[in-house]
Amino acid sequence: MRCRLGDRTFRFVNTHLEAYDEGTRAAQRDELLARLTGGPVILVGDFNAIPDRVGMPGDYLDAWTAGTGPGHTCGQAPDLANEQSLLSERIDYVWVRGARVTGCTLIGDDPADRTCVGLWPSDHAGVIATVDLA
Repeated sequence: MRCRLGDRTFRFVNTHLEAYDEGTRAAQRDELLARLTGGPVILVGDFNAIPDRVGMPGDYLDAWTAGTGPGHTCGQAPDLANEQSLLSERIDYVWVRGARVTGCTLIGDDPADRTCVGLWPSDHAGVIATVDLA
């Protein structure tokens, strides 16, 4: 999606890549990247790969480099009822090209984020990045 913020334009794209077949996941990633030519891009989603296996080109910055800690985003129980967080790997990302990341944090990873009946809000934590398009 092409977006405008003030006089700045950028592309914002959300994706969810293949979970189990690495070849298919890489093909999906490459097809998507081929369409994102020119200008700033904010690419978010569940990439279903740990950081050293995502395979993003060097001009894309992993926004988590502005975060602290391991940034685990995946692993709550399917029924979301686990008492302690089971987040144990990072497979959800914000990738930025042509802009500066000034901060990054998670949401839904803290026990205080659980619902009034004790469920986690999702089996994944969300990634929130602050991006400067200037």
